[in-house]
Amino acid sequence: MTTHSEIYYTGDTSRTMYDTASSEAAEILTAVQEVFPWANFDGTFAVSTAVTHEVLDEPVVTFVLNKKITEFLVGEPYPLSARKFCMTSGTSYLKRYALWTEAAPSYLPADCTPMFKATNVAEYNRPAPDDVDDFYDCYFKGDPSTVENHFDLTERRGSHDTFYGLTIEGSAVARVKQYVYNSPTMFSDWDVVHLMYTKRIV
Repeated sequence: MTTHSEIYYTGDTSRTMYDTASSEAAEILTAVQEVFPWANFDGTFAVSTAVTHEVLDEPVVTFVLNKKITEFLVGEPYPLSARKFCMTSGTSYLKRYALWTEAAPSYLPADCTPMFKATNVAEYNRPAPDDVDDFYDCYFKGDPSTVENHFDLTERRGSHDTFYGLTIEGSAVARVKQYVYNSPTMFSDWDVVHLMYTKRIV
């Protein structure tokens, strides 16, 4: 049985990601298929528990897609993609993660490094939320105390590594996500992925 998992916190809420070989993932798939009978693990290597999305205002389950499916659905420049299942409305969409290539945004604390920008797109012939284009996510690294003080966060730090994500709606921060890793897993190598794709475009 695999032990790979990932957890993030947003306020008092947490979301856990499991790889698809786990018993937890199998239970999540069963729940998703009750709303989306077409859902399966083809091309998926990880799946999350449901968490209420602050912009969409409904529980969302994430299926993280492998490199081959990512290239097929959203194109080669994206290191990662995910299919998002909106469990109340019965809609879904694709989230695509690209390198952050712009200047550091003003909403980041000083000395933090933006790493990835995730944008959303409707999947062909599948209904998506109406406001899927109204927000995006910025994933970054920085000194934990600086980030916690800037966003008034509870102190949560991984003994292996800690990263952060912001959901931006308009120009405002709609939520802050704290990714806490207490050991190396298949989810924790943000720096490695960032360096690998940065070298490709230099």
